[in-house]
Formats: sequence, structure tokens, C-alpha cells
Amino acid sequence: MNYSSALTTPKGVEKWLIFPLPSTNEYQEIIGLKSAFIKKIKEVKTNKIITIRLNDVKETEDILLCSFRLKTKEVVKTFNQKWFVKDYKKNTQITKDDFINGSDRQLKVIKKKLADPKDSLFNIVCSAYNFSLDYLSYGNPIDGLHTFRQALEERITDCGGYSTLIASLLASYNIPSRIVSGFIIDRSLTSTLSLFGLKKLNFNNLLMHAWLEVLLPDGTWFPLDGSIEWKRKYSLSTRQGGFGYIPADRLVVSFGHNFKLLLNNKEYSLPILQKPQFL
Repeated sequence: MNYSSALTTPKGVEKWLIFPLPSTNEYQEIIGLKSAFIKKIKEVKTNKIITIRLNDVKETEDILLCSFRLKTKEVVKTFNQKWFVKDYKKNTQITKDDFINGSDRQLKVIKKKLADPKDSLFNIVCSAYNFSLDYLSYGNPIDGLHTFRQALEERITDCGGYSTLIASLLASYNIPSRIVSGFIIDRSLTSTLSLFGLKKLNFNNLLMHAWLEVLLPDGTWFPLDGSIEWKRKYSLSTRQGGFGYIPADRLVVSFGHNFKLLLNNKEYSLPILQKPQFL
């Protein structure tokens, strides 16, 4: 599959355009990546992003951000059911911020009803994942990232909210995880979707999506796609994906969340890196 991303520079006060570049990983192979802005690449927490100063681009000029060939991969994972939390390295970092927080008091109350901290890692992850399927409903999709608190209090959330709530529950057990941001490839679409204002074809048959990966003691990552499984459970979708399984229908563009980006001595906060953004 060949993809390209292009958009028209807007009129207004925006000064920067940023866009994450996809790379080869266990979900995909990126072949022949091309961009006229390769020299403008920055690295943000292992992710590569293009940063374009709009003053250097003519107003209303079409920008071809990048083009590449994509080969998707199916990801099927299991993990050793004899692992325990104590098997993690002592210096393993656990995320704590506005989006993911395992120290929240309300989560600690919920945790008492889930797996015992001395249970196997498998049982703990299953317990947190299944709780999200029973507790949450899918809805209220946004471009950014819902916090765990939004998911916890409103109980209607999108793929990001499923991910941050599960991540927070796991963090309460000192289990590390990370957000995966990208797109679902909808090969059945025949009409043009105007995702992020694209003027040309390009990501027209991609739907924004995010899911979670749990870091295992051996350094590998285990995927959890709660929102997709919830939709399938209630016959709202036939898409595949869930506990330890991601089908070959994804384009991943970044890992992680809550990014800080310094441009011309000004710091910008970005919940996730996913679609092109004007700053």
C-alpha cells in the first residue's frame, strides 16, 4: 500500500506545522519514506517528527509532507504466566502525570476489587483489562488524549481513555505501559474522509486510533486494545484486536504521550503525536 500526506497551509496565526513520521517496527515495515523536509526532523522520546516553520512556506501552498510504502504486520503475543511484578528491574519507570496516574485514591479503591498484587502478572493485566471492558462504554472521541480521570468519572470515553485508564490501573501495581498512536486502515472506504483537512488522497482511508502496550519483564511489549474489543463485544464493530492481538490493519506513527517540544525557545505540550498539527 502506498501512502502520501499533503495539506494546504492555512491562513491565520499558526507558526508551526508538526507531523510524526512512521517508522519500521513490529506492526509495520515502512519502505521508501520520502519527504522534502527530512532536514527538519526532530526526535521526541524515540519518535521522529517533521517540524515546518510556516513563515518558510507560501500561504495556501500545498505541502507534501511525506510519502511511503506500507507493509502491515499481524501482532500476536502471549507472555509467561509465571511472571510476577517483582520480576521487573528495580529501576523500571512508572508513568505519573495528568493522563496516567496509578496513585489516584479512587483507583486504589478499585484496585482492592481487582487482582491481588501478589498474583501473577498475567492475572493482574487480565483483571485491569477486563475491568475497563465492564466499566467503560465507547464514545466522546477527541483528537487528543482523554485522561484517566475523564474515563473514570464519565465512563464514556474513546480509545485513548480506555488506554489511560488501563495504564493507570496497571501503574497502581507498578506495571509500566505506553500509548501507541496511529491509524486503522479501512480498506472498505470508497468516499473521501476529510481527516485533518487533507486536500489530496493520502490518509483518506485511515481512521485515528490508539491502544496500550504493557512492558513485560523481558523487555517486550504486550498490546491491549480495549475499545476495539468493547465495540466487538456489543456488536458495534467487526474489527479485530484486543488482548495480546493487533491485526495487520494498523499504521503506527508514535509511541508514548505527554510530549514537550521546544521550538524557537517556546515549549509546546502535545498529548499525543498522531495527525498533523498546527501550533
